[in-house]
Amino acid sequence: MGEVLDHEPTVVELVGLVRMWRKDETKPVACPSCGAPLEIHDRSARPYREWYALTCGGCGFDRTVSIPLAAAVPGAS
Repeated sequence: MGEVLDHEPTVVELVGLVRMWRKDETKPVACPSCGAPLEIHDRSARPYREWYALTCGGCGFDRTVSIPLAAAVPGAS
């Protein structure tokens, strides 16, 4: 399903997991700690940030990722 890491996942790696999930929310994404299916919940507060909760029932992995979004430019369409 995915690669089990031997280190604490970086923000870049966590964002990569979210991107995989966003491509197809029906496919399981592997927990980076144990390889079990990861639960990802979109807790976004758009238009300012995207927030995702990543949890694993198998090993207790629990992280939150915040992705800032670009501010709207006045007069841009």
